[in-house]
Amino acid sequence: MSHNSLSENNRQKKIKIELQNDTIQPSAQNNEKYLSLNFVPNNEQPVCDINRSELLRFSFLLKGAFGEVYKVEWKGQLVAAKVVSRMKRQELKDFKRELEALRKSKNCEEHIIQFFGLSEGFKTGEYILIMQYADSGTLKDYLTENKSILKLDDKISLCKDIIKGLKFLHENNIIHRDLHSKNVLIHQKRALPADFGLSKSLLESKGSSEVRGITVYLDPRLLDGKCPPEESIDIYSFGVLMWEIYSCRPPFGGRNGHDLIFGLREGLRENRQVGMPLDYVNLYEECWIPDP
Repeated sequence: MSHNSLSENNRQKKIKIELQNDTIQPSAQNNEKYLSLNFVPNNEQPVCDINRSELLRFSFLLKGAFGEVYKVEWKGQLVAAKVVSRMKRQELKDFKRELEALRKSKNCEEHIIQFFGLSEGFKTGEYILIMQYADSGTLKDYLTENKSILKLDDKISLCKDIIKGLKFLHENNIIHRDLHSKNVLIHQKRALPADFGLSKSLLESKGSSEVRGITVYLDPRLLDGKCPPEESIDIYSFGVLMWEIYSCRPPFGGRNGHDLIFGLREGLRENRQVGMPLDYVNLYEECWIPDP
């Protein structure tokens, strides 16, 4: 095993140890009276191909990097529908196969946003990905709306949820590649990574080697082209999320320009916030240390 692999394993081990001491107490509250939000597919069945006519009452939620997201009713369940238009059919099949394999993994639904199936879109070359609907939206919005009431234990619980999700993905040989606070969703007060693998599929469909993502969350080695996609790039992004979760505000005020890119490549990082526990700071700063 290489020195780099040992370094990364030790880093993940430390994250696991540091975060496992706090207790998660997720809420079981269901705010939608008429539809279930707890629908989980039969993991023994392959991901289904969903007829578009089964998707009812599209309600716009947000526009993301890979397409628009809607709240939809499907077979009496509330689900999220992401419309994407840049995936070739073969990449779509590969993406689907990857998600089918994930669903067969033990306790998949506890760690990541679930993928239920896909449908043909409304236009030629367009597809609709049907996924679990998260009752509290994105982590970014959740932090903004709840910053006055979130306690340290709540924030640590969110961090634990995310690292468990990453650990699950990495154990299944999947690198997220695009982890940020809009790609982590909150359901029943638990944080679940979403859109894993989608960045890879879309880049491959375009035949591109470009780096995609929100700059402040990306491992700076990616900006320099010095780092192939590997698990450590997700760990760097997780460190940024730890900072954001504690401060309840976007890193660097949401800036994303060329000056910031230059600064990040030269070692610029967010400063410790007033009141941050030293152990918490040490942990997220360790996530930012590049492998030697």
